Amino acid sequence: MVASPQQPEPSVSAQRPDDPQLNWRTCWYPITFAVDLPADQPYGFSIFAEPFVIFRDHQDKLVCLVDRCPHRLAKLSDGRVTAGRLECLYHGWQFGDNGTCLHIPHLLEGATVPDRAHTQSFPVQEQQGIIWVWADGDVPPTPVAPPAIADLETDGVFQVDTATDLPFDHTFLVENLLDPAHVYISHGGTELNISRDDAAPLDLEVLATSVDGIQGRFRRADRPQTPWIKLTFHAPMLVHYDFSNPTYGVIGGLGLYALPVAPGHSRILMRRYGTFFKRNFTLKPRWLEHLRQNKILEEDLAFIVAQDRFFHESGQSIKSAYFPLKHCDTLVMAHRRWLDRFGQDLPWYVGFATVKATTVSQESQGFSTRFERHTQSCQACRGAYEQLILLRQAGWAGAVTSIALALVTEGPTHMVFVLSFLLAMVAISAARALETRFL
Repeated sequence: MVASPQQPEPSVSAQRPDDPQLNWRTCWYPITFAVDLPADQPYGFSIFAEPFVIFRDHQDKLVCLVDRCPHRLAKLSDGRVTAGRLECLYHGWQFGDNGTCLHIPHLLEGATVPDRAHTQSFPVQEQQGIIWVWADGDVPPTPVAPPAIADLETDGVFQVDTATDLPFDHTFLVENLLDPAHVYISHGGTELNISRDDAAPLDLEVLATSVDGIQGRFRRADRPQTPWIKLTFHAPMLVHYDFSNPTYGVIGGLGLYALPVAPGHSRILMRRYGTFFKRNFTLKPRWLEHLRQNKILEEDLAFIVAQDRFFHESGQSIKSAYFPLKHCDTLVMAHRRWLDRFGQDLPWYVGFATVKATTVSQESQGFSTRFERHTQSCQACRGAYEQLILLRQAGWAGAVTSIALALVTEGPTHMVFVLSFLLAMVAISAARALETRFL
């Protein structure tokens, strides 16, 4: 078979007898940025629909447990951290490091805590400002580190981090992240130095494929003299764009971490880093950049939700539903073929030619607002939102006071209070307008 010049090169995507399968449990998963982890509260999350909870013990050590109390299955993440112990708010059972149950209020004095009262713990660590969890309760026999981006350790490299929950499956998120062709169309005018008029065919190459992921690169087809941009998929969740150019001493890239939370629910941890455009990112507060990053995500939101819903309801494969193009979709199709070959042990997936349906019900929560997707879980944006509410309330207090005093004064003093009232109303309006951008 000869491939059409407009379609990706054919490749064998079915599993081969000697292909290893990715064990999704023996992987590190990025949960949240360390700056967004609550200091004195439990933090609940899921990986492939399995519930976990993180907290810090009395020595400030990270602890990760299954998010179910062994007593009657209440969520431990709904509890509280007291004296470095995680306490279930249903009956007061307390847990420490390694899942050990340290206290049961209803045991008689002197009674031993039963073995069944202990719960499972999981390895957890912080690396490069991200909290990582190993999804298998057993510590790996040989140390395995989470995937790191070496350039982040270089002096002078800035980074801007944004985390957002999304209402679609993580394989559709990875598909979107491996698609540089859509950026010019969807994000022209929002992304820096990107215009819709610059959309053009791309040369996209798959350099290597293994159970560990995909190594690829791309550049504009009409500018073959330009350097290749490296694009790597570290299975099962990291997409890394490397824009660095050693010739000019330029470092830059995107670390895009896609957490598989549940059917119909993923989370992206976006990390921009580099030595160029530094002023654009470092001279403004974190929450202000988050407004732009969330706008970028929302520009794709409706498309990906519709894709996810179609495949969830139809049960079709990518091969039967998509019409991919060579100079647009090569890396996207490489990821779907990777799922065919190496992802068959995942709890669910949609591959190029194969589909594994989930036995877990699709999440009902829709994350229909920016507040649900991002603001409520982001320390910077939630703080800015709460400050705007206080500013608006103070503005109303100032406006009422000013108009009341204006009514009982005359002359220049009267005009001062009228002006104060007008300024207060302007502040209220501005605060409300900015406040809505967090919602």
